[in-house]
Formats: sequence, C-alpha cells, structure tokens
Amino acid sequence: MKRILVLLFLFLFPGITVANDTMDVWTTSPWLALIARFIGGVYVEVRPVTAWKEDSLTVRLVQARDVPFGARILCLDGDDLREHGFTFSDWKQARQLYDFLPFPQSETNSYLSDPSVLPFVAQRLLIALSEWDQAHYSYFQRRLAEFQTRLESTVIVGRKMLSGTRVVDLTGCSTQFLKAASCVLENPSPASLDLWSKGERKEELLSYITEKIRTDRLPVVDDLTSAALRSVLASTPGVARLSRPAIDQDILLSFYDRYLYLWNLTGRGKSEISSSKGKEPKR
Repeated sequence: MKRILVLLFLFLFPGITVANDTMDVWTTSPWLALIARFIGGVYVEVRPVTAWKEDSLTVRLVQARDVPFGARILCLDGDDLREHGFTFSDWKQARQLYDFLPFPQSETNSYLSDPSVLPFVAQRLLIALSEWDQAHYSYFQRRLAEFQTRLESTVIVGRKMLSGTRVVDLTGCSTQFLKAASCVLENPSPASLDLWSKGERKEELLSYITEKIRTDRLPVVDDLTSAALRSVLASTPGVARLSRPAIDQDILLSFYDRYLYLWNLTGRGKSEISSSKGKEPKR
C-alpha cells in the first residue's frame, strides 16, 4: 500500500523525488507491533516476531537466527528480549521500553489492553524510534499526538455506547478495556470460575449464564478465557466474544470495533438497530 501511495505521489508531482528512508523495526510482542506501526507511520516497516492465534496462543513468525545482528528490535524489557532468543550483546540495536516491567509478565495482555496505559507505552516507543531515526522525531511526535487524541475519542465513544451496561466479566485480559467504557462488571465467585475453567460443572455454568442473560446482563469472554469455558459457551446466544486485534489492524480502530460489537449485543443496541430497520433514509 505504501508503494502505491508513493507511486501515485510521483505521478501527480513528477518533479519531486522521494527518499526511501523507511527503517525495519522488529517487535517481540504483537502489541508492540500494533503501536509501532501507528507511531512509526510511513517511516517504519514493522516486522513482528510473534503473532496471536485464535486459540489464544502466541505463534512464532521469525526465529532469532533469521534476524540480522544489526536489526532494530523493540522489546518490553530484558527478560522479554531473552525469552525470544535475543541478547543485547549480539543485537546491539535492540531497545527495551522498560528497565523493569511495572506489571507481572503474565499480565502483559491485560496491561496493554488498558486504554489508560497505552499513551505511556507509546511515549516510550517514540523515544526508541527517535534514537534510531532522529531526523523524523517531529513526525513521530505528531503521530503520538494523533494516537492520544484518537484513543481518547474512541474511549469517549465507548462510554457513550456502554456506560452502565452490566457485564459478566469472564475475560482473561479485557477487564480494564471494559472498565474504560464505564461498564458495570460482575464476576462469578473465584471458586466457581476455577471449576468452570477446568471444564467442570458445565450445567451449572450454562444455568448461571442463562440467568444473567435473562436479567439483561452481558456475559463476555475473550481469547484468554479458559478454552474449556469458551467451548461450553461457544453455541450460547447472547455471549460476547472479544478477540485481540489482528496483527495488521489499526489498533484504535480495533478498540472502536470491539465497543461497537458489544453495544450491538446490549438491549440499547438491539432496540436501536431494530427501530432503524424499515425506515426510509432521509433525503
């Protein structure tokens, strides 16, 4: 797509030359890939080392031995870099966003799903990009400002759609995402959730969910909800299923899409969609 835009630009303005100064940036986490693609814009070609699968697993796209020693690598911290087979001594252009993670590594998906956290992560990422490419620092700054503005607008829209919505939170990493939209969260008892996550007491789970739906609660699961629990609810109408963004998707658009998806499943969303059907469009 970038090449097409450049060719169109050259066709419209033949007297202008465009330098090919895009830099490759390798990312250990799919979340970093999504944020780097936005902040880096036209000057960064993101090369994800890992991606998500539908079954909640993370798959390796590129092995460390296939990444040049001179590659620019973005990681969360030193442990994250080493976990993916890299070292700072061999890959000297690697940059970590944190000396020490402000959250347990096991909670990475939950932390980076939180809209209130993303601007701070994006700020750290901008610093790393600017170390590699100082010439485009002002461009990266503008992209960061756009990121913050659009993220804030997306969350405001999410709150308008979902504020006060009663949600049964069965998710593995979307709690903060739901709280950002001012949803009112309910949780089953830890003991029950533990049993259901192991695939036990299926009838009890189905009865619990059926009653919650009957009383206008919206049960929500996501990619990191236990596979056994998701399997039991797979064919249950009225259960929302949130997925993490696709690796090549605009991260902010993915947030909006998920809020809109949840709204469509609420009573308000259903009634508005129903009332709009059959109406002639305004001329």
